[in-house]
Amino acid sequence: MSRIETDFDVAVVGYGPVGATAANLLARMGLKVVVLERETDIYDKPRAIGGDHEFFRVMQWCGIGDQFAKHTVAYRGSDYLGVDGEVIRSYAAPLPPYPLGWPPSFLFLQPELERMLRAAAERRDNVTTFLGYRWTGLEKVAAGYDVMAEHTATGEPIVARAKYVLACDGASSPIRTQLDIPLDDLQFDETWAVIDAWLLDRDAVPDRNIQYCWPKRPASYIIGPGTLRRWELKLLPGEDRESFDETALADALSAYVDLKAINLWRTAVYRFHALVARRWRHGNVFLVGDSAHQTPPFLGQGLCSGIRDVANLAWKLAMVVRGRAAPSLLDSYELEREPQTRRLVELAKEAGIVIGELDEQAARDRDARLLVTRSNAPQATQRHRAIPGIQAGILGSSGDNIFSNDAGSLCVQPLLKSVGGQVALFDEVIDLKFVIAIASDDAQYWLDEEDAEFWTDIGGTFVKIRSDTTEADAVCPAGGSVVLETEGVFRDFMSSQGYAALVMRPDRYVYGTARTRAELKRLLLTLRFQLDESSSIQES
Repeated sequence: MSRIETDFDVAVVGYGPVGATAANLLARMGLKVVVLERETDIYDKPRAIGGDHEFFRVMQWCGIGDQFAKHTVAYRGSDYLGVDGEVIRSYAAPLPPYPLGWPPSFLFLQPELERMLRAAAERRDNVTTFLGYRWTGLEKVAAGYDVMAEHTATGEPIVARAKYVLACDGASSPIRTQLDIPLDDLQFDETWAVIDAWLLDRDAVPDRNIQYCWPKRPASYIIGPGTLRRWELKLLPGEDRESFDETALADALSAYVDLKAINLWRTAVYRFHALVARRWRHGNVFLVGDSAHQTPPFLGQGLCSGIRDVANLAWKLAMVVRGRAAPSLLDSYELEREPQTRRLVELAKEAGIVIGELDEQAARDRDARLLVTRSNAPQATQRHRAIPGIQAGILGSSGDNIFSNDAGSLCVQPLLKSVGGQVALFDEVIDLKFVIAIASDDAQYWLDEEDAEFWTDIGGTFVKIRSDTTEADAVCPAGGSVVLETEGVFRDFMSSQGYAALVMRPDRYVYGTARTRAELKRLLLTLRFQLDESSSIQES
């Protein structure tokens, strides 16, 4: 058996968008990565089509944010139509300034995204890829794992040795199967046809996304980038993949659009599931993306969840490999991501139930309930606000073991202005590491010598964010950076709760907040303990 280099930090099995994101982030953080992928090229049809601002922010970290933005379109909002055509639920298109610096919801073409991610990975010296190699097994060795694969055409076997393995190998996940990790079934199993088409007549379709909550045939209409439009049609009782042929599909689709107004690109029939793996870690093997969870598509969160997995795990692997944290830090991956993902899968399932009701009377009862709710809240809701934060794990406490305010939520990403007048998002200026960000001049004096030494040891940085109209020319006594934000996003976030300082994790989740020097001191003591001891991982 051919053996390739044996000193990889991480082996990534699967090179779809989740695996490609993992390769980029891990390499950016200084780790040596090998990627094994059974296909020789990118699948050229769209699968995932929607993303959120957290997803977009991670693409920024991968170095393709601005490039990717040119190939996306902002979400236009959605209307849910009831049995009689009334709007029973509505989601608004969020307006800038965006809290994370990117549109909270957007649409894209997956093949374009994958090409950008792979090109970015190819520019990194510490990423080695093997395309056309099918994974065949894992063997535990003292230094980690021997990851075995064979060429799909020639049968040539290879083996790569790595300390850690990420199973980014999809919903059927051969690695999850070998490790005998079961899936929890959250009781959603429906068959839908997905139709992608190029629009020939813009006047033939709505200018907002539509959920047709019609018992006669529930359906979704999604506005993609450019002239791409997607319809998802629920198969009715008695229909299946075989019976829903081209004639049946055309007949069903004609109820939603004039077929002369579109040019069909591709059609596919999918089983939508709600599944979550019971274990996300086996030794130093981690399930990531669809191998760990499968989400109904009704909130556009399937791929987003896989990207969150990578963002959560990558910095922890880097901290452990570099010796800045105990290996027990990696236990927090499942502790943090499993409940967050499970709740999101449940929310997507609930949206699917609302849309897909087939009983007319039950659908009319649903319409009546939602219309009452809508009348009590005339402002359309924003879908991204329903995404849960982290509830347990590497989070800071603030007295009596209670999590600090806003701990586990995503930190905003302000737009910064340099002395020379250039503007850039926060993550372009401040690297992906632990950050103490302050809004109060007093807080810049709160780090004592012991805390400052700890902060240096873990690679942390200190930032004073000002929102003055004058240039940010003040000196930061803590030895960190002074930056000027242009839109007051950080200022508003901090002032709304009276925070003076905020501790930010490398994945830009809020570790904890402090109003006083004592509270900041407590946060840093807690973090020091968590990075050193397995017993530190808190559960709420």
